[in-house]
Amino acid sequence: MRTHTRWPVLLAGLLAACSGSDGDTDIIAQVDLPGAGFNDTGVFGFGRLDLPDLWTHMFGRAQDGDFERECRDTQRCGIGGVVSAFGLLTGESGNFAVVTTANFRCTTQDFDDCADQEVPVALSGVQTFPQLVDTDDSQAWTGATLLFRYAVLSAREDPAGSADSIVIRVEPVGGEATTVLRLSSGNLGGSLPLQESGCGTQPLPALDGIETSYPSCSEWSDASVDIGDFIGQEVSFQFLAGEAGAAIAMAFDDVRIELSR
Repeated sequence: MRTHTRWPVLLAGLLAACSGSDGDTDIIAQVDLPGAGFNDTGVFGFGRLDLPDLWTHMFGRAQDGDFERECRDTQRCGIGGVVSAFGLLTGESGNFAVVTTANFRCTTQDFDDCADQEVPVALSGVQTFPQLVDTDDSQAWTGATLLFRYAVLSAREDPAGSADSIVIRVEPVGGEATTVLRLSSGNLGGSLPLQESGCGTQPLPALDGIETSYPSCSEWSDASVDIGDFIGQEVSFQFLAGEAGAAIAMAFDDVRIELSR
């Protein structure tokens, strides 16, 4: 059984710019979440999907030995990581992150008492470590937005009306999580344009794993989510996938916070 070290969270950098004739309008600062560019290398992951160092699994964790058995007993497994491709979906600028409810074939590398067995997954999720929605100067911000690129993949041939869902939540330190974005596989072909070829199949693990087909797959899209209520707070961002009878996956990339006034 392997171990995993949680690295401390650091602000990766701040980028500030001003425009306007008086120099006091349209001020914007960008806060980059560590690891959210998803170009990390040299890390290992669950089900042989690479994990970025500065993100963690929700629910059952291979690295912790899954002591509460959430993954196997309740099918809450936290299958997510960083990949260069997922089925036929490729990143627009290199690696991207993915969270999926696809079943996987586990080995003793994943769980001590698991060898070449199929593990069902009904709910999966990954989250960032706490991040301050603010800058380290005296600037007062009035607006905050969570920005990222994403694509949704579904195992359903016709996902219309289905309840498989993707959820993004914000959880303040010491507070309750708030859902800020919810998508379903029913959005595919409607508000989410489809890739004509679908996204093919993806085995988990990549070598000799269980193959899941994703015939319904969206193009990459931009997301802009208002998180102004969390200015000045330390929060974690959670990316979850839940299925209602068919596997669903979310690919996401370039996650960052934009502050404005």
